[in-house]
Amino acid sequence: MRRANLAAMPKTPPSRALVPLSAEPADLIADVRTLAGQGAAFDPALLDAAMRGWSRNTRRAFRSDLALWGQWCRRQRTEPFSAAPALVAAWIRALAGTDASDEAPRAIATIER
Repeated sequence: MRRANLAAMPKTPPSRALVPLSAEPADLIADVRTLAGQGAAFDPALLDAAMRGWSRNTRRAFRSDLALWGQWCRRQRTEPFSAAPALVAAWIRALAGTDASDEAPRAIATIER
């Protein structure tokens, strides 16, 4: 199993609002690469193509979401890029506030993103 460099991801304290992060595509690509870990099949050109249609605020929100996901996965002691569907479901329940969690409940629109 590949090991992601989780320590390199921006750290966000639990129960906090989305953190202000750079919306630069290169920073977002670096975050995804960090979550993926060494040797992961990751094509930055695909992410770059998707981001072309995103507003600056959408890129910033997506990057913040990645940071929150990475932080939550660290607390669960799991690899974020290879998460099983059950783990993703647990993350959604934590965001919704239906499971005990350190995460502040998020709005449905935030969870849908």
